[in-house]
Amino acid sequence: METIVHQLQRGVPVHPWRLIALDVRPGRFVEESLVTVGVSKEGETAPVAMLLLYRGRPPHYRPWVEIFGQSPDVHLGDETLPFFDSPLEWTLLRLVAEALGPGDRIFVDCEADLESLQGMRLGIPEALTRAGFLLYQLGFTWFKPWYISEGMREGGQKLQAEKPLDESARARHLRRIREDIRAFVARTKGKPAIPEVERALIRAKEILP
Repeated sequence: METIVHQLQRGVPVHPWRLIALDVRPGRFVEESLVTVGVSKEGETAPVAMLLLYRGRPPHYRPWVEIFGQSPDVHLGDETLPFFDSPLEWTLLRLVAEALGPGDRIFVDCEADLESLQGMRLGIPEALTRAGFLLYQLGFTWFKPWYISEGMREGGQKLQAEKPLDESARARHLRRIREDIRAFVARTKGKPAIPEVERALIRAKEILP
């Protein structure tokens, strides 16, 4: 977790911008940190997302990271930058993925990510949703969509992904992913075209052997 904070405090190049930590503060527990992630260029900055980092509490709880509050459009000076499907998003996801080890989890808020949100609502396999496919490419092989109720602080729709503990778990997860994809492809044959489904079918060709 400290790797993520330190890299963002130094600045992570995403030509011609940099991802930076605009603010780092304690979370609800001693193991948590809340990071406001921003983009910077020529002295101008703008927030792009929030990170909640949980360092874990061995041997009972493993580390995890939640990404939430993403800005679909980032306004930096006279520029408007897209976040989703951009190098900014990929770099942030990769930064988090590289800091997480076997069995560790990531939670990605999909409330502003309308394609991923709609994909989950349509029952598209998680690894074929827009966000899920990015996480799959970064080594995550177990997925679960959530709506997490948090009492007075209601959470939105999130996609959870985990890295496999070992090669045996990875093989088992991949078998399950491919079974789900084959079933999805079969049940969509002959159905009316839906943009989210069509894009999922294109991704399926990259996963199926």
